[in-house]
Amino acid sequence: MRIRVKADGHTIFLPIPSCLLFNPLSALLVCKFAAPHVAALSGLTYAQTRALMHGLSRARRKLRGEPLVDVKGGNGEQVYVIL
Repeated sequence: MRIRVKADGHTIFLPIPSCLLFNPLSALLVCKFAAPHVAALSGLTYAQTRALMHGLSRARRKLRGEPLVDVKGGNGEQVYVIL
């Protein structure tokens, strides 16, 4: 996954290995620690979280190079996420 943020004439580029994000351990961490604090994730079980991670991993293989998020703000800020 590659994340690029442009704001105020500066560019921040964060390459994150997808294998660190979409694996059973990260699904467990999301289920145990993130879900109680994020309203959108509050009802997810471990099996549902693993299914979500598996779906994102499959989408990464099919959509390689396609942008997942491409947002341009009114102040010239831009956020670009590629799976």
